[in-house]
Amino acid sequence: MRTLIGIGLAATLAAAVAAPALGQGPEAVISGDILILRMRVPAAGMSPAERMVVLYERLGAILRDATIKPEDIEVVMKGNDVLIMAGKHLFVTVTPEDAAANMTTPVQLANTWASNLRLAWQTSRPLPPPPAEMQPLASQM
Repeated sequence: MRTLIGIGLAATLAAAVAAPALGQGPEAVISGDILILRMRVPAAGMSPAERMVVLYERLGAILRDATIKPEDIEVVMKGNDVLIMAGKHLFVTVTPEDAAANMTTPVQLANTWASNLRLAWQTSRPLPPPPAEMQPLASQM
């Protein structure tokens, strides 16, 4: 199981490295061939590229968490902040500046990004191991 998760995470990180080559730009957050979002503006003292690095770390944690399901990825209002959560994991805080750079509102942008994250989750998660009765015994290997 750890090997499968490691392969899935490696593919996600490889996509991060390949993003500029794919014409996505260094601020693109992609998983597999799904563009989840683009970091266009700085926030919390970080450049768009720095925010992207943080998001890849968070994406890795989300993909490794076997308890997360697509329906656990949701847009949450916390005070004036618009958050995308995946279960207990914060994925991103959508700022008014993010929304302005994308010519929309923070809530609309968060809904779009959350939808993209759900799709990426479904296509990037490693398959679970087969049931024990279908796995060969170590003595048969």
